[in-house]
Amino acid sequence: MAAIYGEEWCVIDENAKIFCIRVTDFMDDPKWTLCLQVMLPSEYPGTAPPSYQLNAPWLKGQERADLSNSLEEIYVHNMGESILYQWVEKIRDALIQKSQITEPDPDVKKKTEEVEVESEEDPILEHPP
Repeated sequence: MAAIYGEEWCVIDENAKIFCIRVTDFMDDPKWTLCLQVMLPSEYPGTAPPSYQLNAPWLKGQERADLSNSLEEIYVHNMGESILYQWVEKIRDALIQKSQITEPDPDVKKKTEEVEVESEEDPILEHPP
């Protein structure tokens, strides 16, 4: 993993097999970052999944539950295989998606503003019975 992720990958405790990877939305100036901490049991990947923590102050509630469910689903569909790369890429995809939703391009924002203005008009007054 260190060969793939370089400085984003760090060893917390080699003997206990605890690692952390910093995942970003791939922007030049990342807007969203999450640290995935994993502990690899001796039975991994054969018969046991990694234990993990998702560390990001902004990740709460349903968003945290949805991402956790996605990671667990990846494990279930790939039991017995190494899944850390898939987990990291799933998290990265979620961060990229979040970045696109929270920072729409100017044209999308303009269209949204125009729709909002149109929706403020009272259709009942425009079209009397």
